Amino acid sequence: GVDRVAMFMLRDVDSTGGGVFETCGLVTQKGEWKPKVSWYWVATLKNRLKGYRFAGDVATGNKNVMALRFTRDKEEAIALWCPTSEDKTVADFALPLGTAKKADIVTLATGSTTGRLTSQNLVGGKLRLPVTERPILVFPK
Repeated sequence: GVDRVAMFMLRDVDSTGGGVFETCGLVTQKGEWKPKVSWYWVATLKNRLKGYRFAGDVATGNKNVMALRFTRDKEEAIALWCPTSEDKTVADFALPLGTAKKADIVTLATGSTTGRLTSQNLVGGKLRLPVTERPILVFPK
């Protein structure tokens, strides 16, 4: 059930290097171990989705928005983002969330391993929010 996997090195080989893969770590080189932006973002996804299992793709009706569903017991989480690399934004995306009344939204934040948490009420069973290339996590309530 896995189509792709991305593997990262924990640390850079040489944080000032220019060679292939020398700076692809989540932290700087050995001896420094300074977390990079990617460290915080990966940690947030790990911490917020702990115990959840991948449950499938979510049809968004928009080719510019990718959504994946995760479940844990009777809880649900949806990861949303634009799967492009052209600074794409879908300004007013409407995510249908069934009978939920509100949703907690986690945005990735540099310096935080849990992200930034906000809550938003749904209108007509839909959560309206901007979606960018930076993933966000939605937890319907």
